Amino acid sequence: PADTGGGVAGSKWRRRRALVSAVLLLGLAAACALPAAHARVSVAGGEMPTWPPEDGPTDGPQQYNAVEESWDFDGGIESWANSTAEQMGAEVFGRGGEMRLRLRAPHVFVDSPLFNVPAHDDCTLVVRMMYMGRSTKGSFFVRVWPDSETTPPKRYATGDPDWTRPTSTWLELEFDVIPDGQYHTYYVPLYDFREPTPVLQHHIAQLRFHPVNSLASLQEPLPLVTEAPRLGQVVHVDFVRIAKKPTIESVLHCSWLPEEFKGNEIYPVHPAGLWVRPNGPLNQRFERAEDATETRYVGKDNITLPYGITYNCLRNGGERITLVGRNFGTHNARVQIAGRPCIDVIHTVPNTHVSCVTPPGEGDKLDVIIANGAMPGLQDARPYLSYQVPPFRTRTPRVSNIAARSVHLNWLASDDWWDSVTITGFAIERRYATDAASEFRSQWRWTQWHGTIVTGNVTVTTILGLEPGREYEVRIAPLAEDQVTSQEWQTLDLYGQRPPVAGFVQGNFSDPVAFKTLPTDFSFTVFDANATLDHGAWDKRNSSGQIGIETGEGHYGLVLVGDANVENCNASSTCCDGYSAMQARRRRLQTGDDGADEDEPAPCSLACSARSSMRPVYVNERGFRDSTNEPHNERDWDPKREGHETDPATGAPLPSPVTNFANGIAVGPRENLARAPRYDCGPALRLTASLARLTGAAWYSRQQQVREGFETTFTFRLSNPSVTCKFMDDAYTRCRSRGADGFAFVIQNQHPAALGFVGDSLGYGGIPNSVAVEFDTYMNFENLDPMENHVSVHTRGWRHPNSPNHTYELGSAVDRVPDLTDGEHTVRIRYTPDFDPEIVQDVAFFATPHVASFVQDGDYLGGGMGSWGTGMGTLSVFFNGGLTPALVVPLNLHDTMRLQNGRAWVGFTAATGTASWQTHDILNWEFTQLREDWAGITNRYPPEVVNGVGKHECSGLFECPHPPTSPTGRNKQVDNKWVWDRDPQF
Repeated sequence: PADTGGGVAGSKWRRRRALVSAVLLLGLAAACALPAAHARVSVAGGEMPTWPPEDGPTDGPQQYNAVEESWDFDGGIESWANSTAEQMGAEVFGRGGEMRLRLRAPHVFVDSPLFNVPAHDDCTLVVRMMYMGRSTKGSFFVRVWPDSETTPPKRYATGDPDWTRPTSTWLELEFDVIPDGQYHTYYVPLYDFREPTPVLQHHIAQLRFHPVNSLASLQEPLPLVTEAPRLGQVVHVDFVRIAKKPTIESVLHCSWLPEEFKGNEIYPVHPAGLWVRPNGPLNQRFERAEDATETRYVGKDNITLPYGITYNCLRNGGERITLVGRNFGTHNARVQIAGRPCIDVIHTVPNTHVSCVTPPGEGDKLDVIIANGAMPGLQDARPYLSYQVPPFRTRTPRVSNIAARSVHLNWLASDDWWDSVTITGFAIERRYATDAASEFRSQWRWTQWHGTIVTGNVTVTTILGLEPGREYEVRIAPLAEDQVTSQEWQTLDLYGQRPPVAGFVQGNFSDPVAFKTLPTDFSFTVFDANATLDHGAWDKRNSSGQIGIETGEGHYGLVLVGDANVENCNASSTCCDGYSAMQARRRRLQTGDDGADEDEPAPCSLACSARSSMRPVYVNERGFRDSTNEPHNERDWDPKREGHETDPATGAPLPSPVTNFANGIAVGPRENLARAPRYDCGPALRLTASLARLTGAAWYSRQQQVREGFETTFTFRLSNPSVTCKFMDDAYTRCRSRGADGFAFVIQNQHPAALGFVGDSLGYGGIPNSVAVEFDTYMNFENLDPMENHVSVHTRGWRHPNSPNHTYELGSAVDRVPDLTDGEHTVRIRYTPDFDPEIVQDVAFFATPHVASFVQDGDYLGGGMGSWGTGMGTLSVFFNGGLTPALVVPLNLHDTMRLQNGRAWVGFTAATGTASWQTHDILNWEFTQLREDWAGITNRYPPEVVNGVGKHECSGLFECPHPPTSPTGRNKQVDNKWVWDRDPQF
């Protein structure tokens, strides 16, 4: 029989029946999968998102620490419904762990027992019930009690007139009801209702529950409900609870920056405490202004709670974030990011901390939603997560250090802290003009943007592989990449470049910056006095690059050493630039030629002459030299005028010599000459005159980047040879005019004024840390020369002085070499760090056994790596505009020499012998650094480590990290290094 009384279910029979009903219902649910287990979740004002399992039987509510008060009706109606059936408008009884109402009147209510619960801002009324009928509204009357210490008095019992009319002691909360005969859970938030009395300021004392409102007449026919049983006008209430919904206060991790609320602005914590990176030439530190306080998109909502947000989360997901707040429960919380489930949820700290792994997604300021595991309608959503968004556009970059095939690019890092933590690199694109004939740049035709390179989070890089003499535009865009699962974004080459990380997000490109590359890195069309001087870079825009380059290319002059000089500038003659033009002008003035211009600038303003009384004793800084040259007995520079600030006679200011070379040659104003010039300076660079036992060198005074390849072209002339005769029986039997010894194009990093020995050494023999391409015109049997007219490449690496002996040649050519002493010849030399395997089949390819020594030196004998174990490129020599090389040899400049960040001095040396000699002239010279991506070609930056210890660059067994066992089997350790117990030259 139904419980029609107004009291609590108290009989033993009723308890026993309720227990049996509960057991039967549980068994039936397990066997048949009750439809109620799949009911939707509803809330006042609309339907909530459903999360599987949607609304099935739940665990005990207390284990989630979210329930303040609960009535589950497992033991009856639990002191509800203390009024009569006539007053309540329904018969109320407990059955099957439910409170059931059979409706008898249009207006129905049941009252709860008295209680005292603080109504926090996160309190929610939760009721699970089933109703079959017509009404679509329900409501709760909430009675408040201002005293938090005591229980409401008995006068708050049923029938108090306060229930019948609005007063300041109760609130009415209405919610939607679904009358389909299935179970639904309804969530009625208390914290959304602030009038007439704010709930936050009071405690709740009692509830009056109206499961349905405005019920129609019982005689009217009931509506049919599709696929639902016709249960009649009944209400089954499974439970009523006052629960606390979860509240998110902050979301941590990804690129998280904590925030604190200060007035009307949000101020981030300085990134220095969050992200620290080491200093260095390629560091990716974030350097920001200390007083920067403005944020960008993040944290702009008008939220007065202390909170933190997370942003820059990977779009592919997979990052673990942590939600911090309250009422999260102890297990089974459900988390979503913008409607997608966050997986692997862990309650790291009960009730306050929940972590999960983000799903894939896009967008910024997305809702992070957390729901109670037992009552999923208890949830909170805050816009506290942003996936990677395109960073702000970078300002227009600046170009500097312009060369023929490269340019430095500098840009300013973002001064926004949020962007700074987001940005991991930059993408750079370029294009060049295909038609720049118009004087208006806007009318030029351009290629498509191409050649994208990616840098790390740096602010300078070098763009390689440009074409000489072209108009370019370059633009840059910031990148946001995976900083969690990938370490690729932190692995940079020597220019701060790297491949992009998969899944990157790119910001907008900056405005382009324009520049024009140089035709060549330097060019000498003639060698006069002016050509020897340092004129600096053609484009004055400069910056400090990653490999020590401070300015762009241009014309940095020459360093003349030994017997080298500008043609007509030597011990016996002085010269000046434009001497012939000066003579012609003088003749025009003397003859009264009307073509003479009195206002024409006077030519011959720059003079060249020997100014020291004795040629210096110098070779490779060793302080010795065997020379038979006569000393200079006269001074070409007036000692009375030189060094004075003013002319003693007129008081006018006097210029001083512009430069002094190590060999006693000086270039300066013509006014300082003690005697008038008699010749034009140049046009040749004279390495040696046609005299016995001379040696000279000329170096370009700025080191060039040779590691990344180069191409140089020059024209030479060997003339005025000596005559050699056979002598027999006091008579010359055969005479021949052929000079000696030859010259060499040399790459060296020993000294800016290096000079080798005379005679068969061709001026480079004895210079360590060098590579020489020699053009030999004399047969030296002791050097194992293949023929008197040949070209060969010589080096002994950085460990030993170079030598002209062909034991140390990498390769030589005879057949494809023209007669070097016959007229003028143009030579092109090209070095590339990339080895083309097909070149081995070329007839010009030559590799001697000396090549093997660079593969098997260093730490090779100890099981490590030799100098060329890292790979090799090729050096090719071409003659007189030919497309087919005369000689190709394998070469690895980086590991053969010790370079200064890939840079070395380039120039020429020459020498004459005791019995044979000739004039060695260079008529013109140009040089272009190829700037090929050496690090990308060799894939070997930073330098290799051998067997986990040390490098391949060791000068012998005293320094190698893996010394081999000596022939006697006795190794010993000296100063923590393994050495042989015998001569290391073995």
